[in-house]
Amino acid sequence: MKAKDSEAEDTRGFLKRVYFSTSHCSSGCTLGDAFGVPIVSLAGLTILGTTLFAHYAVQFTLAYLFGILFQFFAIYPMNKDAGVIKNLKKVLKKKCKGGSQHQ
Repeated sequence: MKAKDSEAEDTRGFLKRVYFSTSHCSSGCTLGDAFGVPIVSLAGLTILGTTLFAHYAVQFTLAYLFGILFQFFAIYPMNKDAGVIKNLKKVLKKKCKGGSQHQ
């Protein structure tokens, strides 16, 4: 991984890079779970007559949105010159490919 306008190579070991990427991704999942459960419970949402599927849908959607948000705030400071829209497109492109910003 190279930062913009930097010749420094990422010299962290494999396990450190994996840990950083995994913790970055799991943060979005954790917040999706933490916010999704009360939303479904308090709103009484159901899908096909069960709250289980509603929990799946809401938590997955929130986790995905938090993941996009976290990746945006990781990418944007390194590439402010491109602007918000271009950086958001970059995040969405990476997220749709299933990639992480820290590969």
